[in-house]
Amino acid sequence: NYTVGTGDILLLGVKILDAYNNPVRGVPVNVSVSNPEVGNVSLSLVYTNGKGVAIDVFRAVSTGFTYVNFSSPCGNVSYIVNVKSTGQTVTYPYAVVYDAKGSNLRVYGDEVYYNPPSSPNVPSTEFKDLTAIENDDGVYLTSYASAYNHSAQRFVFAGLRVENVTNTYVLWNGYGVGSWSMMQGGDGESLYVWNFTSGSYDLMEYTSSGNEVWLCASFNSTNLRYYVRNGEMIVLVVQNGITKNYYSELATDYICVCQVIG
Repeated sequence: NYTVGTGDILLLGVKILDAYNNPVRGVPVNVSVSNPEVGNVSLSLVYTNGKGVAIDVFRAVSTGFTYVNFSSPCGNVSYIVNVKSTGQTVTYPYAVVYDAKGSNLRVYGDEVYYNPPSSPNVPSTEFKDLTAIENDDGVYLTSYASAYNHSAQRFVFAGLRVENVTNTYVLWNGYGVGSWSMMQGGDGESLYVWNFTSGSYDLMEYTSSGNEVWLCASFNSTNLRYYVRNGEMIVLVVQNGITKNYYSELATDYICVCQVIG
């Protein structure tokens, strides 16, 4: 149960485990709101990531009561959300979402030679139009690599918090395909986040699938400080293969950082 104010945002989700308590990846989860006049969710269909977690964002629009329903072949979960007028006492946690619909994101492409690179400043060609990644809608921001390079996109988020934050999530949706060469590999992509303490990229999640997937990174209040400096977080997605027999191609449909404020 949650009580929130109009205009507030909630991060909601489910976790799916098998009979041995292992996370199950790739399970489709339908998300619906029983009373859309009260609020809405960002996505109507999400998939569990490598940790078995599927996440969605609920935005409170007007006062009232609604269920937010998560339905999957493995079972169903419902959240009860009561939205009150702004200014009243509400219960938290609530979530803050940073994505291309705001002014807190800069994106760069299109390629890197090393996977991952040793510098947080490559690729360095900035995309000026980010409308393609404002929503998960099948419209893509696409990068192609020149010969023997990996297609890649670098996402720089600004304005993030480190105080009074219980959890932070990076959610990326898209696909990547590329040629296989010795030690350089094929379809799929890798999600990295720059570690300001070690001065290098940390691998957060990886897939070898060329299909559209969700990749996720999560941080708690302790390790978040390694990945945010002066409010900035640097996320890098690199296509695993290279351009050889055909292009290394990386396409982003949607990306966001979501912080749960405690």
